[in-house]
Amino acid sequence: MTDNLLAWLDKHRTSKFFAFVHFYDPHAPCPNGYDSEVSRVDRSIARIDAFLRDSKLLEKTHIFFVSDHGESQGEHGEKGHGFFLYDSTLRVPLIVRPAASSALQPRVVKQAASLVDIMPTILQMLAFQVSTHLQGRGLGQSMLGKETAEAGQYAETHIPLLHCGWSPLRSYRLGHFVFIDAPRPEFYDVEVDPGQKVNVITQNPTLARQYRARLEEFTARHQARSVKSPQAGPAMEAR
Repeated sequence: MTDNLLAWLDKHRTSKFFAFVHFYDPHAPCPNGYDSEVSRVDRSIARIDAFLRDSKLLEKTHIFFVSDHGESQGEHGEKGHGFFLYDSTLRVPLIVRPAASSALQPRVVKQAASLVDIMPTILQMLAFQVSTHLQGRGLGQSMLGKETAEAGQYAETHIPLLHCGWSPLRSYRLGHFVFIDAPRPEFYDVEVDPGQKVNVITQNPTLARQYRARLEEFTARHQARSVKSPQAGPAMEAR
């Protein structure tokens, strides 16, 4: 994949370009563990970095480094990922390396963000208009060190339903509390309990109900809408 990317970049180095590079490794551990997979990806990223530097593209290229999920590694009884909605799999790195021409300065932003914020952030950095219909929001102000109102983070998994016939899970996080909509609802204060070991829903029933209401409001606002197809004529439900 790295060979294909570098060949593609070589053809487009003189024009504007957007590239999404997905390294599947490290993923499931090989018999020798993750070390060889991590090293292989490190070498690939080093090759990409060297190409951008040698081609003078690093000076004008915004780079986002992110992961799609984590791995539980046995936490909460889960070896991999996908069945539960705890921070062990939901908390991922987000590193933005702006072009040298950008006014952004190095800083650590502690405010929570979501993967759906990446697209509107890219649009902001390119001075494009960001649609108000997007689930995510641009992180430009936060990246400048300015305080912004915190937005809730939504997560879901249907793997329990698809693989085992169990209930799908949804979660909503705002501030240092997270509510998980499960057959037995869960509510955690991740500031005092980062490992999400103690379900405090019985101690905070009113606040938990408020978070459940926020979750329902979010899903209702962003659920699939009926769209009209010019070819088909009648409305079709997106699923």
